[in-house]
Amino acid sequence: MEKQKIVIAGGGSCFVPSKVKVILEKKEIFEDSEICLFDIDPKNFPLLTQISEELCRREKVNIKVTSTINPEKAFEGAFFIYFVWNIGGQEALKNDIAVPLSYNMIGDETAGIGGTFMAQRNIPVAINYCKMIEKICPDAWIISLTNPTNLLADAVRRETKVKFIALCDCICEFAMRWLPQVMNIPPFERHYHVSKDLWPRTMGVNHYTWLIKLMVNGKDGYPKLREIVRESKGKVWSDFFVKADLPYMLFNTFDYLDIAPVHTQLYFEQNDYIKRAKDFDNLFYSGAIGWNKERKEQIKKIAEGANYETAPFGNSKDYCFDLATPRQLIGVMASIIENDGREWGGVNTPNTGAISNLPQNSIVEVPAIINATGVNPVFMGELPKQFLGISQNLVNWAELSVDAALSGDKKMLYQAILANPLVRDMRAAKEVMDKMLVLNSRFLPQYKI
Repeated sequence: MEKQKIVIAGGGSCFVPSKVKVILEKKEIFEDSEICLFDIDPKNFPLLTQISEELCRREKVNIKVTSTINPEKAFEGAFFIYFVWNIGGQEALKNDIAVPLSYNMIGDETAGIGGTFMAQRNIPVAINYCKMIEKICPDAWIISLTNPTNLLADAVRRETKVKFIALCDCICEFAMRWLPQVMNIPPFERHYHVSKDLWPRTMGVNHYTWLIKLMVNGKDGYPKLREIVRESKGKVWSDFFVKADLPYMLFNTFDYLDIAPVHTQLYFEQNDYIKRAKDFDNLFYSGAIGWNKERKEQIKKIAEGANYETAPFGNSKDYCFDLATPRQLIGVMASIIENDGREWGGVNTPNTGAISNLPQNSIVEVPAIINATGVNPVFMGELPKQFLGISQNLVNWAELSVDAALSGDKKMLYQAILANPLVRDMRAAKEVMDKMLVLNSRFLPQYKI
């Protein structure tokens, strides 16, 4: 295979080892390639370089590991670039959640006022990098998990011509682990979203996405799934979701399975979410994002020779060591290199008819065939009516939030916030907006604060 340069933008993250681990699962493709860690903060480069080189040594694979804080240097010669970062980190994310809560309002990384503000931070940086990439390595593929993934996809396609694939990883644990276990179809640890024996298809808008079709060994698998869920009384979710009774209630109410109830809770259990979110540590974000003492110690141990474990801290799985999401990221990259035409879920892409009753060219989340030509969305037909109202609202809110991020216009920002279905009081929303503009001002250069 041709040598590749793979850039991880956000390469100072504790999630780097899991990506390297999965790259090595496909070592026949990536022998003699380069992994370049790019980050604005270099303090974790030595440790991440050490563990990356150690993992390569164990697999007897010749992969060069480099690092830089210079984006132009990182992008030079790149063929794949991963966007996996959040401007402002946990500090800004806490503001996204805590400030609206102080007014009894709801927001998170992709919903409500919080979602709008994360977009204001991440979109300008994404556009800046994409314009560099257009000049330095215009043939490179950008594969992005940076949130809000659908809003970034919209902004990038408006402002640049880069090859940009925006993904959501909510489907990864669902399709690669939970679904085969619940349906009792081994292997229970899978590397792909779709296989001949188990073929799920989901659709909607990001973080409001539903399992619309399920094929098991070529036949409709939904009757069996409904039977399993009914007999278990929802216990099949107990170890997988933050709140197991919510997906059970949604399934019984809407007749389709929601694949991201930790986000959908914001629309259907607002009082419960508010109670839980008042303590940031009760939210999965606190364990999913950023470095902590345990993670750093575990990465040091692996770099010094310990085994790589996906659940190193006992029964509670540590998200940063999990391999499902990297298998989506690196799997998409392999599909492009090998031109294998594999179907992947969780792809956020312009709607060119994939969902026939959502607006044309809005960003939707659907399965797609990914190969050397890029993203080829699967035609899914109509989104069921029971999901249409909120989905249309979210499409409009997302587009207005992108308008604001690109313009730096505070009036547009206010309009975007008010368009969100979670915002119910315009005066409170204005106060929240003004406070967040000040608190996160250093991450929002497009606004004159």
